Amino acid sequence: MKEMDGRMAKAAATGNVDELERLMREDRLVLDSVALFGAQTPLHIASMCGHVSFVQNMLKLNKQFVYELNEDGFTPMHLASANGHVQVVLELLKVDHQLCHIQGREGTLPLHCASIKGRIHVMKALLSAAPLTVQSKTVRGETPLHIAVKNNHFGAVKLLLEHAKGWKIEGEVLNDKDNQANTVLHLAASRKQYQIVDMLLVEDDVAKEVMVVNSVNERGMTPLDVITLFQSEAGDLEIYRSLVKAGAKSAKEWNPCSSKELQ
Repeated sequence: MKEMDGRMAKAAATGNVDELERLMREDRLVLDSVALFGAQTPLHIASMCGHVSFVQNMLKLNKQFVYELNEDGFTPMHLASANGHVQVVLELLKVDHQLCHIQGREGTLPLHCASIKGRIHVMKALLSAAPLTVQSKTVRGETPLHIAVKNNHFGAVKLLLEHAKGWKIEGEVLNDKDNQANTVLHLAASRKQYQIVDMLLVEDDVAKEVMVVNSVNERGMTPLDVITLFQSEAGDLEIYRSLVKAGAKSAKEWNPCSSKELQ
């Protein structure tokens, strides 16, 4: 049985459909046997590697593999999304759009996985199938937008913002907080991401209208406090100026009793 397991795994890793068919002719129960010997299925491997034809054939043989979590806590959809294999993602979506809502390790959805790597085409496919996953959170309280900002994927940030605007939830998405009460503006400021800060506060008319610039995080800091605390480079001054121009204040200056902006 172990030899058969290895041959199937190799076929999945190389996308060898002929070998898959040969193994199936040899033993019609081979896929059932594979499932019994661990959570990692041939569909996980093929999805991770982007072998579309192999995935298509696997789905004809056993669609239930799409719901399996492997030993790392991910479904085939998570793996395909993380690796940017949009054609595989589209094949999996044909089985069930609810795959977009299955939580993997640490509460991650496929959209979170795609956002980590800035997989724009995959993100578009996932958002089309499950629009409100844009608001989903991991166990750390991070939305896809938090994750895209943390990993400095400007294109992914822009896509998520445009999607939120289309669903008229841009305020909720932009001002949502992670478990440390950081908004995306806190994260962008702390990581010196001038391009993202500029988009949120200057370039995008909708974003700058709804962005709460004086939100206070768990440490009692506003985004202006964050950039001031960690200011170290010439480019930081541009972020500081953008924040001040948008009405940002330090927590000491900010009077929560006098404004509706405090969250």
